[in-house]
Amino acid sequence: MSGYFNTYDPSRKIAVCLFLLILTSNMVFGKSCSPDSTNKKRLTKVLIAQGALYGGSLVGLESLWYSNYSRSSFHFFNDNQEWLQIDKAGHAVTGYTLSQLSKDTYLWSGMTPKKASIMGSLAGFSYLAVIEILDGFSTNWG
Repeated sequence: MSGYFNTYDPSRKIAVCLFLLILTSNMVFGKSCSPDSTNKKRLTKVLIAQGALYGGSLVGLESLWYSNYSRSSFHFFNDNQEWLQIDKAGHAVTGYTLSQLSKDTYLWSGMTPKKASIMGSLAGFSYLAVIEILDGFSTNWG
């Protein structure tokens, strides 16, 4: 990871910017929309763990998966002929699962069910948006 930022690659900059946006938005929204019953210590633990897991997994995915394939300008790719959209189905299931797990951790922190659902949905969507952007800059995907 020592050379991660040394080379010019727009997709890396976009991924890092999106990650920072996600991390800060979760911290801001998580604290500003929390009701009085929210356990601040638990919410802080949730946000720190979520940021570390999301950031670590995205950096790991970038270095272990995407760095092994050539890059291109951002593009879309119809994978009907090869994969029958199974990649998109996998992304949808992953987004749903991450949203549910995030919602459950927000509920654990004492957040109301409505706010926990909104925050969980934003967390899952934000994570998968970065994955889609990384796919869009990869020559083999889109």
